Amino acid sequence: MKFNKIISKKRLEKLCLKENIINIDHNNYYDLVNICCGLYYPLKNFCDLKSLNSIIKKNKLIDGSSWTIPILLNFSGKIKNFKKDFFYKIKFRKKIVGCIKYKNYFSINKKSFTKKIFSTNSIKHPGVKNFFKKKNIFITGDVFMIKEAIPIQKNFDYARSIKMKYNKTVLKKSAAFSTRNICHNGHSFIHNHVMKKIKKLFIIILITPNNKYNPNIIFKTYNIIKK
Repeated sequence: MKFNKIISKKRLEKLCLKENIINIDHNNYYDLVNICCGLYYPLKNFCDLKSLNSIIKKNKLIDGSSWTIPILLNFSGKIKNFKKDFFYKIKFRKKIVGCIKYKNYFSINKKSFTKKIFSTNSIKHPGVKNFFKKKNIFITGDVFMIKEAIPIQKNFDYARSIKMKYNKTVLKKSAAFSTRNICHNGHSFIHNHVMKKIKKLFIIILITPNNKYNPNIIFKTYNIIKK
């Protein structure tokens, strides 16, 4: 992985203009974390319109890498004062967490998007309902994050650190299981079936506003199963 998306506060202050701060919600904050820490690799930034169309039509990024869901940076402010190639601060919950080197903005056909991603346009679907609430402006550009804004969690790790801990042979024969839930019998069946064919199974705990369980409890249950 040949990109570094983590910068210092001092560097951020030198790069950024004081005006036109971009406020983000909980979901975009964790998207920013995952992009800048390499956990969404090969995705290196929020999607632009060209990338979005490639993902929707081909399930691939522009470079041909497999990717199935566009990661979009929604913007609810006034876009007219933004200048191309200028840096603007990104704020989450009243704190500056990073910045973006602004490239451009775009709008989309929301109904076509939700039909493709969620297989429905019904607002009874929470994903569709939340997406329709957003303003139809999305911005793109190179994003960066300050280290102090990364979540403090002992189980959190960078993609680069994981690659350094294990050799390529092990990683190529490994699999990952993503979950927001406490492990149950259905999960255990999947784990046991997969582990018959692989070297290692990585458990990825997803943290979103929709978590039914406290992530710390989920970590505890999986540590018990691991033992």
